[in-house]
Amino acid sequence: MLEVVEIQFKEMTEMGTLDEYLQECGYKFENDIAVPLSEMVGFEKQAIQINK
Repeated sequence: MLEVVEIQFKEMTEMGTLDEYLQECGYKFENDIAVPLSEMVGFEKQAIQINK
């Protein structure tokens, strides 16, 4: 999945649309770093062992 994102970002950079896209997604740029304007929440599927 990460490879797909990397390819998409590379293509958008070549087309000159990456900055605009990231701004539309809620990022601002500070010293060439994309900083999110809001808190990000992520979900990761995990299995845990429960001792009964």
